[in-house]
This record gives sequence, structure tokens and C-alpha cells, in this order.
Amino acid sequence: MQSVKSFLWGPDPEAQKRKCNALVRSNVRKLDRDIMQLRTLDSKTRSLILAASKRAQRNPSQAKQAAQETRIFARELIRVRKQGVRLATSKAQLQSVQMQVNEAFSVRKIEGSIRASTGIMKDVNSLVRLPELTGTMRELSQELVKAGIIEEMVGDSLPD
Repeated sequence: MQSVKSFLWGPDPEAQKRKCNALVRSNVRKLDRDIMQLRTLDSKTRSLILAASKRAQRNPSQAKQAAQETRIFARELIRVRKQGVRLATSKAQLQSVQMQVNEAFSVRKIEGSIRASTGIMKDVNSLVRLPELTGTMRELSQELVKAGIIEEMVGDSLPD
């Protein structure tokens, strides 16, 4: 039944919104996992750099090889950090896209409400005759003024 309904009237906007949000959330979770893996790799690389420098200090004959390893690990550490920054940027952009999608669906919903309210306003305008309404309002204001004057007279004549 849903497939027939979606075929005849198009896809349900709320279902589209849920599908888009689910897709974005799954990608954000995947990016979070990748960022966490990079953080662990970062800490391992730092510990390897420290181990290589300690080895060079303990054994001066291996100092040249340890310095090369330290350089290699330092380059790897820089690459890991750059990749982490790129992934964080991608995550922020995905979340921005999610907010834009939600905003677009909200605007679409508001647009439908405004369209319905303009139709109602057209119907009300066709039912209300402006000249008759202004005459009625004028009579009402005159009666209210008279009532106000009478109320003041009664208030003045009766003691508090």
C-alpha cells in the first residue's frame, strides 16, 4: 500500500527526511570510528618515536638508525594528524549538510502551511464585505462611546 501511495502522490517528505538523516548519521559514526583509530595510531606512533630516541641514547652505535626511524615515525605522525584534521572537517561538513536538509524540509512544511492559510484568507475575504464591515464597525464604536459616556455619568453620580 505504501508503494502505491508513494507512486501516485510522490514520496512522503517525512520519510525522505528520516532517510537522509539516517544516512548522514551513519556516515558521521563511520567518521567518528576512523577518527578514534587515528588517535590510537597517533599515540602508538608517539610511543615508537620515544622508544627510538631512548634506544639511540642508550646505545650510541645504533643512534644513526634510530634517528632515521624517528624521522620516519615523525613524518607518519604528521600524516596521521593531517588526516585527523581532514576527517574532523568532513564530519563538520556532513553535520552542516544534515542541518541544511532539516532546514529545507522545515521550510517546505512552512510553505505548505502558508499556502493553506492564504487559501483560507481568500475565502474569508470573499465572505466578508468590506463596506458592510466598516459600517458595522462605525456603529459599534458609536455605541461604545455612548456606553462609555453613560458609564462615566453613572460613576460620577453614585458615591464610592
